[in-house]
Amino acid sequence: MRLAALALTLTGCGSLNYYGDKDTGGDHTGGLDTTPSTESTPPSGDDDDSSSTGDDDDSSSSSTVGFQPAVDSVTPSFGSTVGGQTITIEGAFDHSTRILVGGVEATITSQTSVEIAAIVPPAAASGWAEVEADNGKDTATLKKGFEYWQDGAGLAGTIGWLAYTKLVGGYWQSPADAAFGGLAFVEPVDWAPWQDYAPSMDTCAFDYVSPTTLSLYDPGASELGLSSGGTKVVLPATPGASAGTYGDANLALSRVSPGATYDLSTVKGDVNWPAFGIPGIVEVPPGFTVTTPDMKAANPPKVGQSTALAWDGPPADYVLVYMLREKANGSEDGTVTCAVTDDGSFTVPASAWPTWTTGEFIHVQVGRVFESTATLPNNNAEARMQGIYWYYGGVTAN
Repeated sequence: MRLAALALTLTGCGSLNYYGDKDTGGDHTGGLDTTPSTESTPPSGDDDDSSSTGDDDDSSSSSTVGFQPAVDSVTPSFGSTVGGQTITIEGAFDHSTRILVGGVEATITSQTSVEIAAIVPPAAASGWAEVEADNGKDTATLKKGFEYWQDGAGLAGTIGWLAYTKLVGGYWQSPADAAFGGLAFVEPVDWAPWQDYAPSMDTCAFDYVSPTTLSLYDPGASELGLSSGGTKVVLPATPGASAGTYGDANLALSRVSPGATYDLSTVKGDVNWPAFGIPGIVEVPPGFTVTTPDMKAANPPKVGQSTALAWDGPPADYVLVYMLREKANGSEDGTVTCAVTDDGSFTVPASAWPTWTTGEFIHVQVGRVFESTATLPNNNAEARMQGIYWYYGGVTAN
């Protein structure tokens, strides 16, 4: 999979010939610049979502005698296959009404003549389920009443970044800070975002390609929105990329604030996508400084093949290191990436580089990461969206 830190990854530095993009494999990053993989769409079922009775009428009775129940709406109309979620059914009910979801009786917790609260039963598979109100004589059915999603508890349910890049040093052609973001919903998978940089924590790899494949859901929305107070970040559907990918490699710096937390606005997708937002889906870490090597000077410092890194500030969840080596003619000469415990220092081992050429310029990016623990309400998966503050400078191979 190689997750292009959203091909959006470290772009946005103008004429710097900024090489921060991590190409990633698997069909999960869209304008995230990846190789094709299997796409997934949300579970779907019968296209008729009307409320019906036993004879497929839109009214609510299989009998013409006695009280006729009705099912007008179900809120929320989505949830995990493990069940246990409380839903509210609005309609018309009498004291003997039972509620069935996908043919299985739900547990009623409260009831009036126009509203019932019930606990959804588990389901064997994802997809749309009928919601029925049955009083023993008459039945009302909402065919597309509740959409089950495969449970993703303990698994990743999105891939995404919201990042601020601080560019330092007097050796760039047109120095400028940058901001970028991207997000995609994925089928629940046992995967951590740092695994796109190294096979295990506190290790490095050369030209690393993660073996994990991620499959996308396509909400069918034109854009996704993130908000923090009165500030909004818009991530449009990525043109020319896999359906379901959203991102912008050149966000206005005023939209991405180090230290700020962002909510995902309600996603307005197609009829099969549940309408939900996610509070606190991403937090961008506060700024920090890489103290070793000191890359703020007019000229890039010289480093050996074994490179010691040190940084200040309070710890985040972990640190990512991205080093791209550049030949004299400007072409790329390989990358070393690392996933690191945030204890303030790390040494990139000499063994991470298969060769070492004195005089080559190396782009160095050290990113402090907050990884989201927010939960997706449709399937209990974890958002795991990364908020990243990148400190970006350069060194020369000695």
